[in-house]
Amino acid sequence: TNALRFVSAPALVILKIVATHDRPEARHKKDAADIGFVIRNYLAIGQKSRLEQAPHNDILNGVDSDLDRATALLLGRDMKAIMSPETRDYVADLLVTEVKSRSPCLLTQGLQRSLCKGDFSRARPHTRRR
Repeated sequence: TNALRFVSAPALVILKIVATHDRPEARHKKDAADIGFVIRNYLAIGQKSRLEQAPHNDILNGVDSDLDRATALLLGRDMKAIMSPETRDYVADLLVTEVKSRSPCLLTQGLQRSLCKGDFSRARPHTRRR
Protein backbone atom coordinates (compact mmCIF):
# COMPACT_ATOMS: atom_id res chain seq x y z
CA THR A 1 0.00 0.00 0.00
CA ASN A 2 1.28 3.44 -0.88
CA ALA A 3 1.01 6.05 1.82
CA LEU A 4 0.42 9.66 0.94
CA ARG A 5 2.21 11.98 3.31
CA PHE A 6 1.18 15.59 3.63
CA VAL A 7 1.50 18.54 5.94
CA SER A 8 -1.41 20.57 7.31
CA ALA A 9 -1.78 24.18 6.25
CA PRO A 10 -0.83 25.50 9.72
CA ALA A 11 2.26 23.26 9.82
CA LEU A 12 3.25 24.43 6.33
CA VAL A 13 3.10 28.06 7.42
CA ILE A 14 5.23 27.31 10.48
CA LEU A 15 7.82 25.56 8.32
CA LYS A 16 7.82 28.43 5.81
CA ILE A 17 8.32 31.07 8.53
CA VAL A 18 11.28 29.20 10.01
CA ALA A 19 12.78 28.43 6.59
CA THR A 20 12.53 32.07 5.54
CA HIS A 21 14.31 33.15 8.69
CA ASP A 22 17.06 30.55 8.28
CA ARG A 23 17.82 31.48 4.65
CA PRO A 24 16.04 34.77 3.88
CA GLU A 25 17.71 35.65 0.59
CA ALA A 26 17.17 32.19 -0.87
CA ARG A 27 13.60 31.62 0.32
CA HIS A 28 11.70 34.82 1.07
CA LYS A 29 9.88 35.25 -2.25
CA LYS A 30 8.57 31.70 -2.57
CA ASP A 31 7.87 31.21 1.12
CA ALA A 32 6.05 34.53 1.46
CA ALA A 33 3.98 33.71 -1.63
CA ASP A 34 3.17 30.27 -0.19
CA ILE A 35 2.17 31.75 3.18
CA GLY A 36 0.04 34.35 1.38
CA PHE A 37 -1.64 31.57 -0.62
CA VAL A 38 -2.52 29.68 2.56
CA ILE A 39 -3.91 32.80 4.23
CA ARG A 40 -5.95 33.77 1.15
CA ASN A 41 -7.43 30.26 0.87
CA TYR A 42 -7.59 29.03 4.46
CA LEU A 43 -11.30 29.67 4.94
CA ALA A 44 -12.09 27.97 1.63
CA ILE A 45 -10.57 24.68 2.75
CA GLY A 46 -13.27 23.99 5.31
CA GLN A 47 -12.36 26.50 7.98
CA LYS A 48 -15.03 29.22 7.53
CA SER A 49 -17.71 27.49 9.62
CA ARG A 50 -15.29 27.37 12.54
CA LEU A 51 -15.57 31.17 12.85
CA GLU A 52 -19.18 30.67 13.91
CA GLN A 53 -18.45 27.96 16.50
CA ALA A 54 -16.86 28.07 19.94
CA PRO A 55 -14.08 28.57 20.75
CA HIS A 56 -13.45 30.67 17.62
CA ASN A 57 -16.73 32.59 17.43
CA ASP A 58 -15.06 35.55 19.15
CA ILE A 59 -12.71 36.22 16.23
CA LEU A 60 -15.01 38.10 13.85
CA ASN A 61 -16.17 40.55 16.51
CA GLY A 62 -12.58 41.18 17.54
CA VAL A 63 -11.59 42.24 14.02
CA ASP A 64 -14.76 44.13 13.04
CA SER A 65 -15.76 41.28 10.70
CA ASP A 66 -12.61 41.71 8.56
CA LEU A 67 -12.26 38.25 6.99
CA ASP A 68 -8.57 38.74 6.14
CA ARG A 69 -7.69 39.44 9.76
CA ALA A 70 -10.09 36.73 10.98
CA THR A 71 -8.38 34.23 8.71
CA ALA A 72 -4.95 35.19 10.01
CA LEU A 73 -6.13 34.87 13.62
CA LEU A 74 -7.75 31.48 13.06
CA LEU A 75 -4.66 30.22 11.26
CA GLY A 76 -2.51 31.57 14.08
CA ARG A 77 -4.60 29.75 16.67
CA ASP A 78 -4.31 26.56 14.67
CA MET A 79 -0.55 27.01 14.42
CA LYS A 80 -0.32 27.62 18.17
CA ALA A 81 -2.29 24.42 18.84
CA ILE A 82 0.25 22.20 17.09
CA MET A 83 3.47 23.81 18.35
CA SER A 84 5.36 23.03 21.51
CA PRO A 85 5.75 26.01 23.85
CA GLU A 86 9.41 26.35 22.79
CA THR A 87 8.57 26.35 19.10
CA ARG A 88 5.69 28.75 19.68
CA ASP A 89 8.01 31.19 21.45
CA TYR A 90 10.61 30.88 18.70
CA VAL A 91 8.14 31.50 15.87
CA ALA A 92 6.40 34.31 17.77
CA ASP A 93 9.76 36.02 18.33
CA LEU A 94 10.55 35.76 14.61
CA LEU A 95 7.21 37.31 13.69
CA VAL A 96 7.39 40.06 16.31
CA THR A 97 10.84 41.00 15.04
CA GLU A 98 9.51 41.11 11.46
CA VAL A 99 6.55 43.32 12.34
CA LYS A 100 8.21 45.67 14.83
CA SER A 101 11.53 46.22 13.12
CA ARG A 102 10.28 48.54 10.36
CA SER A 103 13.39 47.47 8.49
CA PRO A 104 13.26 45.86 5.06
CA CYS A 105 12.30 42.42 6.42
CA LEU A 106 12.13 40.05 3.50
CA LEU A 107 9.19 38.00 4.79
CA THR A 108 7.18 41.13 5.54
CA GLN A 109 7.93 42.54 2.11
CA GLY A 110 6.84 39.30 0.47
CA LEU A 111 3.59 39.22 2.44
CA GLN A 112 2.96 42.86 1.56
CA ARG A 113 3.21 42.00 -2.11
CA SER A 114 1.24 38.78 -1.77
CA LEU A 115 -1.59 39.85 0.52
CA CYS A 116 -1.74 43.55 1.13
CA LYS A 117 -0.69 45.09 -2.15
CA GLY A 118 1.90 47.11 -0.22
CA ASP A 119 -0.28 48.17 2.75
CA PHE A 120 0.80 46.19 5.79
CA SER A 121 -0.14 48.91 8.28
CA ARG A 122 -3.15 46.98 9.63
CA ALA A 123 -0.85 44.34 11.12
CA ARG A 124 1.70 46.62 12.77
CA PRO A 125 -0.39 47.95 15.72
CA HIS A 126 -1.14 44.49 17.11
CA THR A 127 0.97 43.16 19.93
CA ARG A 128 2.16 39.65 20.60
CA ARG A 129 -0.15 37.37 22.52
CA ARG A 130 0.80 33.93 23.79
